[in-house]
Amino acid sequence: MMGQLVPIREPRKASADRLEDRTDEELMALVRLGTRAAFRVLVVRHAEKVAGFCARVTGVRAAAPEVAQEVWLAIWDTRDRWEPRSTFRSYLYTVAFTRARNHARSRRRMAAVFSSEPLEADAAAGSGKLEIDRLLERERRERVFKAVGELPESMREAVILRFVDDLSYEEMEAILAANASTLRSRVHHALARLKERLGKERR
Repeated sequence: MMGQLVPIREPRKASADRLEDRTDEELMALVRLGTRAAFRVLVVRHAEKVAGFCARVTGVRAAAPEVAQEVWLAIWDTRDRWEPRSTFRSYLYTVAFTRARNHARSRRRMAAVFSSEPLEADAAAGSGKLEIDRLLERERRERVFKAVGELPESMREAVILRFVDDLSYEEMEAILAANASTLRSRVHHALARLKERLGKERR
């Protein structure tokens, strides 16, 4: 009706179930304001990947929970510094990479980038061929892990971020402070070295 004021509804407060539907960037904007519920959603959403990433960079699975906790504490403590100019994932991996690399360097364990999972016993009867296949696959995987661990640090970091954590070169730029062309070059040379190294071992 003309001349009648339309009441403006106050925005509803974000509840935990509604927060789960929000993007990382929307959640982080709330975290900047001190919304702990939004922070908990981010932790639950990314905790497993962050822990795995920390394990790969440090090379020590046992240290991953401690380093991952440091990462999340740093995210919370510096929440007011986050700016939505980049994705939250880039920001998260930058913090995680810095913490994990510092941890690895302090303990001089950067040479062991990966650790392979223990081979579980196969309970099924008559699985000899399957067990042999698994042993061969484990041996191949361990050779690759060892070869990656012996790459120069800059190449090793680029390979981990690109192929293990599936980050784009744009995301890697923010984490490694290098432009995309440089990172592509590092990955290219790293793959060439790995191919040469693993090829020699098969001879």
